[in-house]
Amino acid sequence: MIVTIICLAMLVTPLGVAFFSSASEPRELEVSGEAESHRMKAESVRALLDLIDTIVQQNPGYQHTRRELEESSGELRQQRLTELYHRNASDPMQMAKIEAFLQTEARQIYFRRFSNVTPDHFRRVFLALPYERISAPGDIATPYFELFGQTEKLRTLLDKLVEEIDLLRCRDIALRWLPAADYPIPEMYLVYDNNAGSFTAEGKAFYNLYAGEADLEILSTDASGVIAHELHHVLAEPYLKMSRRTHDRWQRDCMAMVIRSMVSEGAAIHCDPPQGFKLALWEDRDTVVQLMQELNHTLLALENGMCEESEFWAWYSSTFHEIPRKLLEDYASRTSGPTEVEKTVRAHLPQRPDLVHTLGWWMVSHVSQHGKDSSAVKALILNPYQLFSRYNETLAARDDSLRMNPLLISAFGDEN
Repeated sequence: MIVTIICLAMLVTPLGVAFFSSASEPRELEVSGEAESHRMKAESVRALLDLIDTIVQQNPGYQHTRRELEESSGELRQQRLTELYHRNASDPMQMAKIEAFLQTEARQIYFRRFSNVTPDHFRRVFLALPYERISAPGDIATPYFELFGQTEKLRTLLDKLVEEIDLLRCRDIALRWLPAADYPIPEMYLVYDNNAGSFTAEGKAFYNLYAGEADLEILSTDASGVIAHELHHVLAEPYLKMSRRTHDRWQRDCMAMVIRSMVSEGAAIHCDPPQGFKLALWEDRDTVVQLMQELNHTLLALENGMCEESEFWAWYSSTFHEIPRKLLEDYASRTSGPTEVEKTVRAHLPQRPDLVHTLGWWMVSHVSQHGKDSSAVKALILNPYQLFSRYNETLAARDDSLRMNPLLISAFGDEN
C-alpha cells in the first residue's frame, strides 16, 4: 500500500553492526502431491502484462507520438492528450483488458484493503497510457508508464519466481520468529503496484514486484526473505488480534494499535533484514532520532488528551508518506552529491523510512539482540505491549534522544 514499511546496532556498540542471524535454515518438510498450492498466484500481474501489451498493439507508433507531445505545450498538447484518451476509452479491446485486470482476485482484495485508490483511478491511469503519466493517488501511474518496453523482462522475472519460490521453505524462514505451533501455508499473490508495498489482507499475503527504478534484469529472484516476511504477518496476526484490549479511551486504542503494528513489522523484518542503501538509511542516527521524536510527541499528546482523533489519523497517514519522504530527502542531501539528490530520492522512494516499519524494526531488533534471541521476538508477538519497556532496557543511560518516554511505558503497565 499504499501499502508493501531500522536495524541500528545497540547504542553501546558502534553504528552499523551487522545483523547476526536473519533466518533459520529451512527444515526438510514432507512435500505433499499438491505442489501447485505451494506456488505463488500470478494472475494479476499476467493480466497487467496482457493489458500493457494490448495498449501497445492498439496504439501503433506511440513512441513517435510521445516525442511529438514532448515538443508541444499548452492548450494544443492538452487537446491532443484528450483526443488520445478518448480514443483509448472507445476501444472495446483496451476496455476489456482493463476490466480483466481490475477483476482479478488480487485486485479485488486490494481495493477492499486500500481506500485511497479506486478502480476508477486505475481506469483513468490506463486510458492515458502510453502517452501520459497522469497524477493519481499513491502515484499509481508511475510503474505502468515505466513498464512500456519492459514487459518481457517482467514476464521472465515472473515466470522464474513462480517456478523457483517454494512457499514451504518461505514459511520455514518465518517459523523461527513465531511461537511454536502448526501453521498452514497462506496463499501468496504477486502484484505490481506503487501505492502499496508487499502487504497482507484477508488472511492472504501479497508480494509486490515493483521496486522503483531498479532494472528488472538485475532484480534477484531470491525473494524468499521478503515472501517469508509477508507470510509471517499472516501467521502472527491471530496472536496480535488476541492481544487487543478494549480501553475506556479512544486514545489508548490508537496507541495500542501503533504498538501492535510496530511489533508486527519489527518481527516480520527479521525474515528479511535491510541491506545496502536501505540498511544505511534505516541506520542513520538523524533519521531514527527524528522518528523517535515524532512517536514520543504524538503518543504523549494522545495520553494527555491534547490530540483530536482526526489529528491523530492525519498524522498516522503522514508517517507513511510525507514524513518518510522528507527524511529520505534529508538523508540524500547529506549523503549524495548536489546533482544526485533528486535521482536518489526517486530511485529509493519505495525504501523510504516510514515510522511503523523503521522504528518497529529498530526497536524489535534491539530487543532480539540483532537477531540472536528469537525467543525475545516470540515473546513480543505474544505480548506486544512490552515493546517500549524492553526496548528502553537495551539503551545506554546517555541515549535520551532514542528513548521512549517513561509515561508511555506506564500507560500500558497493566498489559505488560
